[in-house]
Amino acid sequence: MGFEPAIDSRVYFVDPKTDRIFRMYDDRGCFVESNSADNIRDLYQRRNDWIADYHRPEIDKYFQ
Repeated sequence: MGFEPAIDSRVYFVDPKTDRIFRMYDDRGCFVESNSADNIRDLYQRRNDWIADYHRPEIDKYFQ
């Protein structure tokens, strides 16, 4: 967003035990990704209200 302090690189956190990847895209949010929807289904169900409306259609299709 252009504010200080800032990191001008992409930072990923990878958990090989759960096959999950966490990536903050800016100070507004993050992406949690996996090779299988079942690996992150619990997050989708517990934190569904955190999903931004503009990302919801794309995300919902993976869990239906």
